[in-house]
Amino acid sequence: MYDDPKTGKIAFTADFAYSVAQSVGKSNDVHAAWHDVHGVIYQNGVRANKFSAPIVVADNELRTVTASGGVAVTSITQADTSVRCDRMTWYMNKNLLIGVGHAVLRKGGFMQSAPSFQADTHLKSIVMPAPGLSGGARRPIHARIER
Repeated sequence: MYDDPKTGKIAFTADFAYSVAQSVGKSNDVHAAWHDVHGVIYQNGVRANKFSAPIVVADNELRTVTASGGVAVTSITQADTSVRCDRMTWYMNKNLLIGVGHAVLRKGGFMQSAPSFQADTHLKSIVMPAPGLSGGARRPIHARIER
């Protein structure tokens, strides 16, 4: 479990098979990677998504969580909404998820694929491909998900 040091609210929880950690520089800072991860992302202390990934790394200083190796995110608040991609970073301070590599959005019977996506933490609003990450597409495909 990771609590947001600014608000004291829960930010995410995760179960993992094992962890690999190493010291960084001469400080007490430690870099750790969790393997075979299943967890929950929270926004303002409220459960937003379930996620799974082979590898997850959290950066306390940047307040990011990066999952890689094939990431699956399923919304808890948006019915039948999920995304998959190769790598995803959650920017806690910005309420932002950015996924790259073979992104696939599913909403009920609708499916859209793109090289990337950008979404709010609850997967309520999703843009595919993510602005600035389109890989040559002239205009991004917007998929706006409403309650």
